[in-house]
Amino acid sequence: MDVDLRSLVPNIVLFVNYALVGYFTARTQLARRPLLDGWSLSGVAMSGVFFTCSISHLVAGVVTGSNPAGVIFDNVGVPASIYFMWAVYRLHRDSERDWNRRPLVGRASPLGRRSPWAEANS
Repeated sequence: MDVDLRSLVPNIVLFVNYALVGYFTARTQLARRPLLDGWSLSGVAMSGVFFTCSISHLVAGVVTGSNPAGVIFDNVGVPASIYFMWAVYRLHRDSERDWNRRPLVGRASPLGRRSPWAEANS
């Protein structure tokens, strides 16, 4: 089997970056599960998607040959994946302010109605 380095090298970088993003999101989910009394479905799905994406890039780099479009898109994806991995890492380490954490506006009060899936006596 003849492996083309123009396709293999960027796909290995993408594999490592996406595996790290999957690791950071999975580790955060495991750490926050006791605090939340459950799982965050979006966080678990994000972990699974990034682990799957990393494996698919590894397989694509080893199995497929290089075509011009694939080489261009993979090489453009490398800096984007590095930036994304850096942002996720900073959020994971709490060194970057999360844009979802914003101060409460107005007066804090309980919600008007309970969610339908909440337990009756909590």
